[in-house]
Amino acid sequence: MLTGANALNIHLPPPLPASIATRSVGSEYTPLAWKFRPSGLIIAFLGIGPLMLPLVWWHPTMPTRWKVFWSAGIFGVSLLIVLACIWAYPRLVELYQELQKLLSEAG
Repeated sequence: MLTGANALNIHLPPPLPASIATRSVGSEYTPLAWKFRPSGLIIAFLGIGPLMLPLVWWHPTMPTRWKVFWSAGIFGVSLLIVLACIWAYPRLVELYQELQKLLSEAG
């Protein structure tokens, strides 16, 4: 009598090698959570910006030097985005006022 997946005649793919999406902890391999993978960190930065910094600092295997590097980079990019918004705001207000003027003259 068959047991488990073979009892239902289900063919499962072979398990992934331990080197894919795992990090060594002691002598055992443990999977690295999605939120700590590089792609997860990048997606989090694109989605919520500097609010993802705790994910960098809670990363279980990233060296402190890299955490400082990533934090500085995230801060720098966020600062550039804020400065670009501050620079663009008066220009957008001016363009909006010109558009209102043109629409009031045309209508």
